[in-house]
Amino acid sequence: MKKSVSSVSDSTAPAADFCNILIEKSREIFGEKRVRDILHSAFEFREIPKQIAEGKNVFDGNTDNETLKAIIISITNEITKAFGTVFAESTLAGAVSRLEVSCSPEAIGFSVMSIIPAGFLEDRKRKFLSKEELERQIAEKTKELQDVNFHLEEKVIERTNEFKKLLLEQDRSAKLLVRRDLELTRANDKLRELDERKSEFLSVVAHQLRTPLSGIKWTLSMIMNGELGPISNEQKVFIMKSYESNDRMIELVEDMLHADRVDSGKYDLHLVKTQIFDLIDNVLYEIFPVALRRDVKIEFKHREELPQLNIDQEKMRAVFQNLFDNAVKYSRRGGTISVDITKSADSVQVAISDSGVGIPEDQKSLIFSRFFRARNALKVETDGNGLGLFIVRSIIEMHGGKIWFESKENVGTTFYFTIKI
Repeated sequence: MKKSVSSVSDSTAPAADFCNILIEKSREIFGEKRVRDILHSAFEFREIPKQIAEGKNVFDGNTDNETLKAIIISITNEITKAFGTVFAESTLAGAVSRLEVSCSPEAIGFSVMSIIPAGFLEDRKRKFLSKEELERQIAEKTKELQDVNFHLEEKVIERTNEFKKLLLEQDRSAKLLVRRDLELTRANDKLRELDERKSEFLSVVAHQLRTPLSGIKWTLSMIMNGELGPISNEQKVFIMKSYESNDRMIELVEDMLHADRVDSGKYDLHLVKTQIFDLIDNVLYEIFPVALRRDVKIEFKHREELPQLNIDQEKMRAVFQNLFDNAVKYSRRGGTISVDITKSADSVQVAISDSGVGIPEDQKSLIFSRFFRARNALKVETDGNGLGLFIVRSIIEMHGGKIWFESKENVGTTFYFTIKI
């Protein structure tokens, strides 16, 4: 029959009694089988005591301290793993409190506190320490603090030196940035000066080109109309081709001037109240002959009444000319161009759709770039300078609107843009 814990009061070995109390508490927590497993595991690399081998979980004053200490450590570890440090501390404190009923504080301090695992009941342990032991522990802690302080000072010196190096590097970087900033400022001034010269040069060249080109156009027109004498049909065909080439040269000069004014910020708006359908009809009047030759139909999806818009008529006319011209040029024969104009609370949205070659997926991001033309567009129409959509986007954005598109190669393209009311 197992020895009852009530016999603790008669015991002369508080450490054994404390161990018995802790085993009893662990049985309440884990159950008999688990406690037996814990006791066996405490002696994994040592000879198992007779009591444990026989399944007896009670110890007396003859049990050595090493055995008791191994058991207490194993039980404490299991409780800590299962329920945490706070619960383990509370369990150990409860066992000590029960022991205090039958044992003197001196006996507990001498016999029990030395076998309780480190880190638990430290406040109680200090109460039972002798003056010499306290002085020894204080000396150890003082030495630890001195070591920590020494290493901390080393780290502070090391970090201070690193910080000084960093400050020196930052100072050098700051001076370098100032120098680079001055160089960039000078370079920017030089570029601005060169840009102004380029704009002046383009303006002069464009005006110098426009005058003879306009003269050539006027002369060719007179010849085609027979004002300078009769010409054969064969001659008329070649003169017509020269007339068209001359027109493309004039258009290229105008587009280059427009693009340069956009870049230099000299593209001013002259806003006038305008009915947008009147402007579109005017542009379509010029586009219709080309559309008829290509057997391309142009239709309106909606033509509801719209308020007048405050726009630059000349520049917005260029927007419609470019978009309709592209839609006609890149539509297949027999295709359809649709125009859809809708109104929201603060803007008018225009959508111009074609059933043409579309835009390749990998080139969509470049479509508004200056001088860019998609590879499939080059196959359909060799003429073109790639400035049209660049100028269109600039004009729309100057009016406070936005422009975007949806396109699928070999299906068609829709350009959308908005104008604020």
